[in-house]
Amino acid sequence: YETFAGGVAGYSLGEIAGCTSYVAINVEQGDKCPVDAGGIAGYGNVIMNCSNEGDIILVKENNTSTGTGGIAGKMTGSGALVLFCSNRGDIKGGYCTGGIVGLLGSSTYGGAKVRACYNEGDISATLYHTGGIVGYCSAAQELITNVYNTGNVAGRQMSGTSPSFGGIVGTMGP
Repeated sequence: YETFAGGVAGYSLGEIAGCTSYVAINVEQGDKCPVDAGGIAGYGNVIMNCSNEGDIILVKENNTSTGTGGIAGKMTGSGALVLFCSNRGDIKGGYCTGGIVGLLGSSTYGGAKVRACYNEGDISATLYHTGGIVGYCSAAQELITNVYNTGNVAGRQMSGTSPSFGGIVGTMGP
C-alpha cells in the first residue's frame, strides 16, 4: 500500500487553497512501501496560493515510485494543478524529489500543470530525478511554466543508475 504524508492533507482529490504550512515532516520508508510526502499534500489534485516553510525529510530504503516535494509529493491526472505556490523549506528525498512537486504525472495520465511557482529551499536526494521545481515529470504533455528556483539542487551518482538533476526539472520523461 502507498502511504501519504502532508502538512495540510495526506491525500486530497479536492482543492486546497490559501494555506501555509510550517510543519516539519520526517518519514522513514520501509521496504517495498511507497511513500509520497509534501509540505501541503502527500498526494494532491489542485493546490493554489499555498506555501510551505517546513523541512520535508523522506528517508528512502528502496526505489519504488515515490515523490517528495515542497508543495506535493505526487500529482497525477489531467486536472492536476499547482498554481501560485512557494516553498522555502529544505527537501530531502530519495527518488523523485522537487522543490514544488516530486512526481508530476504518470504514463497513464497527461496534462498536469505547475504554474507561477517558486522554490527557495535546498533540494537533495539519495537516489535520482531531482529538480528545483519538479523531480520527475513523466510526459511531454505535462506543463511547467513561469517558475523559478534559487535553492541548491544536489544528489549522488549510484552504480548502475543514470541520475538526473536540474535547476527546474530533474527528468522530463517518459
